[in-house]
Amino acid sequence: NILRSFIALNMVRLVKASGGNKLPVDVLVEPFVRQISIHGYKIEDLELLASLAHHPRLPLKQAVLMIDLLAKVSVDDLVYSKSATTTLVNVAASFVDNTAVRRYLIRLCKVALGTYIKVEERALDESRSKNRREERGRRSKNEKESDGYSDEVAQQIRIFELLTGLVTCDSVNLKENLYDSVISTIKIITKMHKKEANRLQEMKSISSKSKRNSVKTKKDNTKSDPDMPITVGVEKLKRLKLI
Repeated sequence: NILRSFIALNMVRLVKASGGNKLPVDVLVEPFVRQISIHGYKIEDLELLASLAHHPRLPLKQAVLMIDLLAKVSVDDLVYSKSATTTLVNVAASFVDNTAVRRYLIRLCKVALGTYIKVEERALDESRSKNRREERGRRSKNEKESDGYSDEVAQQIRIFELLTGLVTCDSVNLKENLYDSVISTIKIITKMHKKEANRLQEMKSISSKSKRNSVKTKKDNTKSDPDMPITVGVEKLKRLKLI
């Protein structure tokens, strides 16, 4: 790992040096990406990929390999997401006129939005579990302090930032396809929340009509009404400048 970091840093210097634009980077990218896929990555590896983003001799095939790797980092990595997203958008902007790259980016956006929906579903599931624990009176102090679903929110924000970056690519076709996917995602999440809100309303109605609860229990239930999960939801998606 130390040796690979040393090599990566020196490659960055070579690429940025005078005459670096003449380096045959096509022989570097594929084995480098393969090594990262097997052994993981460090900041030096991402810096090297960033230095190659605008390289004039970066071939299409290697650019797609870079986009694929960087997309995973952008969506999944809390620490390096921003750096990876910036490099991904730079590579995408350089090749967005290519039909194959546009199709790949459209597919990438759809996968990212699919993950966005799954994160929302996971947050709703956790909310139901939390509400059940509250009803049974088994909620611990630590669980109270962990409310907020920070993992879900963080991942949704990373996906939003990736989409925001891709919107800046100069491609009407990409924006049109992304617009359709975002609208579909908003509709799905809105429907999920309406369904969950109706479920919670039914729970409250059943609880208030129950004659078996004591006055004190009713007061306690009022204080701890079932609540919705705290997520990014559709609010940020509505702010994407797609038109």
